[in-house]
Amino acid sequence: MRDGFYIYRYDYKIGPGMKHSLLIVSILVFCLLGCGCTASNQNALPSTGSSQNALPSSKYVALYEEVDDEGQIVSGNLSPVVGDAYPPITFYYNKSAAPPSGFPYPINDSLKILFGTYSQKESSAGLRNGLNVVEIYNFPSIPEQGLIINGVDKNGTVDMIYNNTSIALSPGSAWTAPPIPEWNETNTVTYTQPNVNGQSNRTNYTYTIQYNRTVTIENKGVIDK
Repeated sequence: MRDGFYIYRYDYKIGPGMKHSLLIVSILVFCLLGCGCTASNQNALPSTGSSQNALPSSKYVALYEEVDDEGQIVSGNLSPVVGDAYPPITFYYNKSAAPPSGFPYPINDSLKILFGTYSQKESSAGLRNGLNVVEIYNFPSIPEQGLIINGVDKNGTVDMIYNNTSIALSPGSAWTAPPIPEWNETNTVTYTQPNVNGQSNRTNYTYTIQYNRTVTIENKGVIDK
């Protein structure tokens, strides 16, 4: 059984005048298409990911972010024993300034950005800090919540978005985020003290600390691998 599909053939005769008109129309269409393609190519601009504007594979950019949470007690009482204060942590982003133990991060041809975040939380109750380092090989990259890194150009300028704010951070420059709303944290600490009978007296201390946060991101520059 054959499908219900039929091909009809029509024969047309074209006179000399119509042939001449069709030739002119064909030439005009070809010229318009050629002009359009040329204009499109001329208006194209290289992006940060193009080979013309890309950071060489022999180099990478070091970004350093500092997150500082500073607090003060707004209610309650502290324990008689204040928490420990830890020394600052160094972000070794360059092999030429590495510690005696050696450069701690892997460097290869695909590395584009070495992103280090130093966080510290400071109040009358003590100081806590930490360092987190992320190696970035592809774009876009989201090394932390609220931060999108879209690329880096051959000069080391980093294109990124922080909480919907667009930033072009060139080598040697820094950017500080708008103030982050304050927030409160309530903690309870148990203080244990031995008494004359050889037993221990335990006392709970509850206090509330009000924090405010400052975030600064600095472009440390273009580093040779």
